[in-house]
Amino acid sequence: MCARVPDRECIFMADGTFRHPHFVAKFTVKDPHTVVLTKKGGRSVLNFDADYQNFEALDFNQVRITGSRL
Repeated sequence: MCARVPDRECIFMADGTFRHPHFVAKFTVKDPHTVVLTKKGGRSVLNFDADYQNFEALDFNQVRITGSRL
């Protein structure tokens, strides 16, 4: 669960887009554990743990979100 909302499938596409059920953003890999999402109106930063099973993010409203790989 992320921020008390149901699980949502998010996909990193080969064309450089990140697809979420509520938005589409461009993604940039900053380093092996950090991905920056950019869309009109702002940016979000995803930080993945060592085994890429969990992440922590600051969403586009700077709210902390946590999640895990399904």
